[in-house]
Amino acid sequence: MLTVLNPNQYPSEITIGIAPIITLLTILLFCPVHQANSQETSRIDKNRKSEWSKKDWRKANTARFAFYMSRKSKNVIRFMNLARLNGPEFSRIYIEPLERKTDYERTLIRTLNRQKPKALIRPSLGLKLAAMSHAYYSGFSGHTGHDGFNFRLKLFSPFNSSFTGENCEYGSKQALDIAVNLLVDFGVPGLGHRKNILDENFVRAGVSSFYHSQYGTNSVTDFSGPNMRDLLFHIKPDQQFIGIDLGIGQISDRPFADIGLSYLICHMETKFVKVDAGYKFGIVHSGLHGVDLELGHGHSMGLAGWILGVNIQSYFPTGNFNLYVQPKLSVFLPLNLFSSGYLWQLGEMERPAIYQLSYGYNFQVTNTAATGIYKHQVTLSRFINMRFKNEEDRKKRRR
Repeated sequence: MLTVLNPNQYPSEITIGIAPIITLLTILLFCPVHQANSQETSRIDKNRKSEWSKKDWRKANTARFAFYMSRKSKNVIRFMNLARLNGPEFSRIYIEPLERKTDYERTLIRTLNRQKPKALIRPSLGLKLAAMSHAYYSGFSGHTGHDGFNFRLKLFSPFNSSFTGENCEYGSKQALDIAVNLLVDFGVPGLGHRKNILDENFVRAGVSSFYHSQYGTNSVTDFSGPNMRDLLFHIKPDQQFIGIDLGIGQISDRPFADIGLSYLICHMETKFVKVDAGYKFGIVHSGLHGVDLELGHGHSMGLAGWILGVNIQSYFPTGNFNLYVQPKLSVFLPLNLFSSGYLWQLGEMERPAIYQLSYGYNFQVTNTAATGIYKHQVTLSRFINMRFKNEEDRKKRRR
């Protein structure tokens, strides 16, 4: 049996008191996982590792270092990745040999044979905890479905809950059977499980399996979009901007001006990553200068958004080397003036001018401090876009 939740289907919010939360945490920490002893009739006898190239088999195993996942959960991610990495080969090895094919298997074969390689799914501890809590709840209660999905994702993965989905599978004990059953999606007209697994925007997942009082076992997979590491190293973001940051801030007893070179990533118009290298100098009768390097990750909230990051900075000349680490919270607003025939436009991300209000708290790393530098710092800045690339432009150039 299968149940699916895709990004366009969210269950209603729930309210949970402190006692159920304590009970849940006690169960998660201290209850052992029960494995049913009955034998399962598998549609696929072996994992057929020998039919894959060593490169693809190893590449698909992105969860091999995820100590918090069982071997079974890691293999579920491996088989989902094999379907994304090489759809035609997955179809040839696992789907085409199946006997008694229905329209569901035949449509899956067509989908996999037409599919281009997609970004690999990588493990997530937060999503693993969200999936595990639901697997335990479903197992003990005998329920099916996606109760409390929004609450679980916001509790265990609060910074990556804007684009999410969930697959639930019941009765299968082997990782390959779980992956194939979800891909075939028998009896699900919308093919939501298949779409979740093959969705190019889902690049993080957590998998958990547990005993189920009605079906013997259940497996839950929670999906989400990319995090900061994915946007920087693993996938091609929708939009990339290179520009200049101009700002002014009350960093010391005299105001400082700030100029920097920035690299801004925007993906799905909801996720942002910003890397900034800047130079600071006092505006009024101050010989103090500074350099800084900042890395931040944030989300949009409609027209505006927020970025949480870390800023490393040093000031000179002070006689001795000094270094500060500054956690930093910024609120930003894309605002274009006199653009496209309008006096102003909010939230436009094609060629954005982004206004940012930031607060940071300085932690002194070295024994020596720069004279007059405040612990609390407030900065107002503007990002001026100089160059950008997005996926639509790349597609147009390829045509």
